Amino acid sequence: MKFKFFALVALLVTVEASASEFLGKTRLARHRDDRDVIQFAVPKCGISELKLNVEVRAADVDHVAVQFANGNWDYLMVRDHFSRGSSSRWINLRGAGDRCLKKILVIGNSEGLPGRQAKISIFGK
Repeated sequence: MKFKFFALVALLVTVEASASEFLGKTRLARHRDDRDVIQFAVPKCGISELKLNVEVRAADVDHVAVQFANGNWDYLMVRDHFSRGSSSRWINLRGAGDRCLKKILVIGNSEGLPGRQAKISIFGK
């Protein structure tokens, strides 16, 4: 019975991971309002939601700005503290239809010793 439960959990995690696409990694330094950009050489299309996974250090993420291929921007207010190893909820992008992302800008800061950076992986679906 335990094996079936763990197999079901593993299947659900696999389905969730396969439904999302890794978009890139960014780093935030300790100083206030640090910003880092993930820029795509070829726009990433069909993305309607973003998720942030914080690795290595805790981080305070103020907001995420997304520039679309048509030049428009979407500012997503996050304003949340993430401990190491935690994730955000799926954050909806505004607008209708397929969205082609040109760049993602993350604004916030990390916690801990000076010179140490929080690493943030960004996923889309």
